[in-house]
Amino acid sequence: MRPSTTLLTITLAALVVISTSANDDDDVPLHKDEKGLPSVKEGDEEYHSQVPPKHMRCDACAASSFWIHRAIKLAHKEKFLKRLKEYDVIDAIDDICLPKTFSRTYGIKNINGRHRLSGGGLMGFYHQAPAVGTLMPGQWLNHVCRQIQGEFGEDELYNLFWKYHVKKGLEKSDVPFFRDVCIDGLKLCTTAEAPDTYDGWKDAPKETLSAK
Repeated sequence: MRPSTTLLTITLAALVVISTSANDDDDVPLHKDEKGLPSVKEGDEEYHSQVPPKHMRCDACAASSFWIHRAIKLAHKEKFLKRLKEYDVIDAIDDICLPKTFSRTYGIKNINGRHRLSGGGLMGFYHQAPAVGTLMPGQWLNHVCRQIQGEFGEDELYNLFWKYHVKKGLEKSDVPFFRDVCIDGLKLCTTAEAPDTYDGWKDAPKETLSAK
């Protein structure tokens, strides 16, 4: 084989490796619209998958944790200092882990060149950033919500709520609840991601963040 042919072969192989690595990076949008902004097109993982892309799984877990905590809190409101019955907790979580909970309240934004979820419990809600298409990520949030329910079980989720909200009386009891579920439990988030993901993390007192 001639030296020039060998060099060409090596160059092409390197380009293939670089191209493949770029497409494997979840933070790199595969498409851009006419304005050069990231967009979603049919065929993207973000378009057809029932599971959120890796770089949005922390967002999905944070939003699901927020709603589960909220559902238990509302069910518990009328029985403060009295533990809920098991069926009350099951009903509260079952009623919240449904696509309708998330379908109209969450979307995707382009924040600093990345696709992020936006909605209740998420820092993305406050970013004045362009929406990415009309894709509604309710199916992803429903998937992660059910994952939390399945991995922890209603009893353990209620015990976490009881520990932080009732026994310790933390005003922002949803923050350590999120930490225990998404960071320490499912490991879909890291402590480094938390301030830019979960609404309330940055403003939570140190005793809340360190509560165990």
